[in-house]
Amino acid sequence: MAQCSSQWRSKLMAKLHGECNEICEQYAQCRARVDAATAILSEYLVMLRAGQRPTPSYTHIADLSTVLEYLRNQAVRQYDDRIQYPISRFRYETEPTDEVRQAIQRIQVDLSLATTAV
Repeated sequence: MAQCSSQWRSKLMAKLHGECNEICEQYAQCRARVDAATAILSEYLVMLRAGQRPTPSYTHIADLSTVLEYLRNQAVRQYDDRIQYPISRFRYETEPTDEVRQAIQRIQVDLSLATTAV
């Protein structure tokens, strides 16, 4: 950049500034989605505690935390991939671990039991 003419330097700086803003915007969107998921989880737990239903078991809460952590990691990984490989059109998602799959299955069972009990 030091070897560029002043005209090219200003254009390059403007382009870098624009790309930095775009990256910050994408990161903010990812954080907003994770924050929204966290808010939904919190509202769900408040609803369960305030309602007539018994408070969910510790394992149910731990399972929700496990799934939420997986979602957070996926959001961070996708953000990192966009930074490293901005041209790539193909995104990959890692398969959930067995622990995450089992947590999802237990949550589905808990929710199906909760809906049949109501």
